[in-house]
Amino acid sequence: MTLHHRSPTIMVAYYQESTRNYLRIAKFAGLGIGLTLLTVVVFFISVFLWLMVSTADAASSANAFLETLGGTDAAQSYALTSTRFQEEQDSSRFASELEAIGSLNFELLPVWRRTMPKNGAMGLKGTIQTESGTVFPFVIEMVNEDGWKVNVVTNRMTGAIGPGAWFTGVPLEPRVLQFVKDTMADLGPAIMQGDFVAFVDSLPETVIEEVVSSSLKSTFDQLVGQIDLSRITDIEPVLDPSGWHLITSCGSFGGGCSTTGVGTRLVVSGYYPLEPEPFHFTLIYGYNHPDWLLDCSFRQNCSLSIGSGEER
Repeated sequence: MTLHHRSPTIMVAYYQESTRNYLRIAKFAGLGIGLTLLTVVVFFISVFLWLMVSTADAASSANAFLETLGGTDAAQSYALTSTRFQEEQDSSRFASELEAIGSLNFELLPVWRRTMPKNGAMGLKGTIQTESGTVFPFVIEMVNEDGWKVNVVTNRMTGAIGPGAWFTGVPLEPRVLQFVKDTMADLGPAIMQGDFVAFVDSLPETVIEEVVSSSLKSTFDQLVGQIDLSRITDIEPVLDPSGWHLITSCGSFGGGCSTTGVGTRLVVSGYYPLEPEPFHFTLIYGYNHPDWLLDCSFRQNCSLSIGSGEER
């Protein structure tokens, strides 16, 4: 039997041809990968540029509005708001919201954190920095009304927040005093008549069973027939030195409250300078957008009393 051996020349030629084929395949594969990467890069750059162009006007209007919030003229900021904004929040409420939050630094997030406009509206996110250096988020919604206008700006991230400027700051003293006056306008006659149910019926968003079992009801009962509140609406309440502050929750059965400043609960303490003895109150209000409502249940330690501080 004769054995045939492949000559070295043929083997070298075969190897060289195989190498050239592999190199050709690698070249085309590399070219394909490069074109794919280039396509992806071009796509993302195009999307980024389109996003930047599409949101530029709205972002510019939002920045113009946010820059005016630090000024002394609330009317200048109010003029940059939408029709619905102004329908839902009048200029005086707008000014009080801004005054309550004080001096803050607003800054929108970078362009790549934006979303495309939809149906003439666009949402932008940003951060607020307080004077103490604390940073927390806010959102601002813009609508196109012959130009981009502010429809909503808020740092309240829970619940349904409609058009307007809504912040978690502590209400100013005039508003807090008005909360108390409104409460006493119903509570005073109820004490005089000894009818707690009539008072509860005057409270919106209130569960009667909870209020009836609260500390407010027990102190209410102690005052019936013991104090003349016929002229309480003509007397200005005086807030305690501790005044009013935000709380988040109160422990059950008088377990105490924790102060955190998140803007959901407000405790107000003070007295009416009645004769012969002052009429003291501690009331808790809960934020139920867009208002603060009396929130005295068995979990919230509200109270009423008469007498000097030493006797209470």
